[in-house]
Amino acid sequence: MNKHFVLGVFMIFMLLTFSLATSNLIILNNPVDGQILNTNPVFSFTTNANATNCSLYINDSITDTINDIVGNSQYNLSSSVVRGVHSWFIKCSFNKTSETREFTFDDVSPQIAFEYPLDSSTISTEDINVTISVSETSECRLDQDNDEFEDMSKLLYSNPDYYWYYLVDLKDDDYSYNIRCKDLAGNIDHEVLDFTVRGPIEGVVDIETNTDDEDHYFLPKGRKPLEFKLSRRLDDAPTLYYQYEDETKHTVALTGNGKVWHGYVIIDSRVNDKVATFSASYDNEPIEITEGLMFVVDSQEPPAPETLQGIEKNGGVMLEWYYDGEEVDYYNVHRANDDRINHLDLLVDTTNQDYKDNTVESGVTYYYRITAIDLAGNEGPFSQLFKITTGLEAEEVQKVNPKVITKLNLTGKLIESLVLDLENAKTNLASITELKTKTIVEDFNLIGILDLKLKELEGFKAKILESYDQPESAVDSLIEEIAMFEAEVKSTVASTISFEGATTKTQTKDDFSSILLEFVQLDDPTKFNDEISKINELIEVEFSVEIFRLTMLDNSKKEIAKVEKTISYIGTNSLEDVKLIESIPKEIAESTSQLKIQNLDYEVLKEDPIISWEIASLGSTPYELSYYVQNEFDLEALDYLISFIIPNIPKETPESPATGLVTNEINEKFAIHEVVLSLLSLVIVSLLLYYYVFAKSTNLIRTDFSLGGMHKPEFTKLLKKGHSLIDSLNYSASKQLYVYLRELMHTEIGELTTHQKSGIKELHSKLTLFRTIAKAQGLLEEKKYVELTEMLGKLQPLMLKLKLTGKESKLTNYLTHWYYHYVNIVDYKR
Repeated sequence: MNKHFVLGVFMIFMLLTFSLATSNLIILNNPVDGQILNTNPVFSFTTNANATNCSLYINDSITDTINDIVGNSQYNLSSSVVRGVHSWFIKCSFNKTSETREFTFDDVSPQIAFEYPLDSSTISTEDINVTISVSETSECRLDQDNDEFEDMSKLLYSNPDYYWYYLVDLKDDDYSYNIRCKDLAGNIDHEVLDFTVRGPIEGVVDIETNTDDEDHYFLPKGRKPLEFKLSRRLDDAPTLYYQYEDETKHTVALTGNGKVWHGYVIIDSRVNDKVATFSASYDNEPIEITEGLMFVVDSQEPPAPETLQGIEKNGGVMLEWYYDGEEVDYYNVHRANDDRINHLDLLVDTTNQDYKDNTVESGVTYYYRITAIDLAGNEGPFSQLFKITTGLEAEEVQKVNPKVITKLNLTGKLIESLVLDLENAKTNLASITELKTKTIVEDFNLIGILDLKLKELEGFKAKILESYDQPESAVDSLIEEIAMFEAEVKSTVASTISFEGATTKTQTKDDFSSILLEFVQLDDPTKFNDEISKINELIEVEFSVEIFRLTMLDNSKKEIAKVEKTISYIGTNSLEDVKLIESIPKEIAESTSQLKIQNLDYEVLKEDPIISWEIASLGSTPYELSYYVQNEFDLEALDYLISFIIPNIPKETPESPATGLVTNEINEKFAIHEVVLSLLSLVIVSLLLYYYVFAKSTNLIRTDFSLGGMHKPEFTKLLKKGHSLIDSLNYSASKQLYVYLRELMHTEIGELTTHQKSGIKELHSKLTLFRTIAKAQGLLEEKKYVELTEMLGKLQPLMLKLKLTGKESKLTNYLTHWYYHYVNIVDYKR
């Protein structure tokens, strides 16, 4: 082998050996390569040789140096670093460098962000996927109770984008979870997630009644209490409906609190063999009804058992009856010691069509009646009456006409159906809370009318029970009377009311002279009209009209309009002692019979109608007028609804004639000389007296108004006219005639006949009744119910006497209406 080649190999081997030996002079200890730290590290190294110094290089820059290095010893250097990845090595004076290592410095905690659910949120599901995002790779844990990372029980799963954990079977409650995430450096972030679970509200409808094979409720007619139990407490009442197929929803009014609410289901007798479904909601969110969702209606009563008869047998009374109708659950046997049997006289119930009463005593008369109860709980009408006296040798079996039984049974069902309709209507009206509609119920006393009709039906029920042993002709008369009553009730009694809308208007200045001429009938009204026109130029009239629609029990419709006016005078001073005239066109109301006037003390000037009120003072404070129109009309007709003011007629005597028409303000405003004004006033007064006493009726004989020269026949004609005026509700004109006739009685007319004396006394009674009824409004407004009751008590005999002695008129209808109106109000307040 060539010696030069061998020498070369040897030299290379020596160089490698020297290189390896010198490279191992510096050994790095900590931090290890790739380590992640959350505190500033201590750099540790060992050398195999002595050196004057060794330096620490971080990211190729010297950060620290140690002198006097002794071989085989460990040394530590330190330096602060910023967050991130860093490289380091050691270089010593013997001009040797260690290996290079990397480490990561991270002293910042990872940042947790809630993705779902958000903190403090409310969720509606029982299973949720808690999801978070973290700013860096970490290990995340979740726990309700433990707060320390190592103690937390649930480890969140991760993917490249987020961390998550699935919570299941959560109940309605408030929840709080600790969430901690630890990054690779050991930094830990802590967040608390609070959320509330409010799952869908569930409800159970519970009604105490029978159920069918599918556990649907089986309801009869009438009112059934129900209990609505919820899965969660509610602050306010939920909304509960029931609805028949393809029909509108019926609301169940609920009372209660928290989780349990109570209400009633009212089954109309006209509903039968129908299925209804409940639905509910709260704050526009549906409530799931898990039990009691549906019910089946059976409102048909079973017929009455027939041919009830019995015999005395072995110390008891053996009863038997025949029944032909739907399937029944059982029969109720009723017994009493007189023929006035009612449901309180229940003796026993039985599933058989016979029963032996072993509780009788000898020598006593007993009365029996049977009723059938079907599977829904509907109880049918009573059977015919059976009477027996124990201890007699032979019993006479009472025979009842089967036609009478059938007719009375059917009529009894009609009454029960009407009672249910009225109770349903009463519930509807009583539940009205909207103020406008509630006012209609009160002003027309609709609930009071329903109560009166229900009382009348109770009377008819009693008559039916007493008629089973009556002749068929008498029963037919009773049935006809009840049928007429039912037709009248269904067409006139309201079951629901709806507010249809409103409009407001300002009355424009209009020419009312034609209206004035129509009812005043002046020969030369020009000056009078001019004065009134000047007054009404300063009159402002604003009014509103609210329209309501009433649905009667027979589903017919009736419209009512409420007119409310404010009449103001904008002159310098107030008007004193004037009349307000209200002219209502026939397009709105054809007569006063279609009006219900809230302001009493009115006078009907004309039936078209034209009505007046006396106003003591009218100024900037408006006079408020209110009345109802019980008629449907076109709103365009309101343009012809006119209110205006005329001066009242001053009272005058022959010795002291009237000297003025209106207040000093009128005199001052129109600057008319006092003498001219006095003459004008005399003319006007004469014309108005002519109108009030004579011109208003062509039947009156024109007569000199002096106190002499009057004959008895003429007196009688005027007396008849006074009765005619008050009977047509023309109070003011009738009163003037009465005063005039009283003056005539003390003149040369002489002694009146008995008939004339009776007539003048009756006229005074009518005027007194009219005025007293009008005063009742004042007592009612002042809430003086005791005084009002006393006044009504005194009026009752006078009202009865008027009805017995006089024919029916507008006065009797008016007095009767308002008398019973106030009686009902007083009874209600008690």
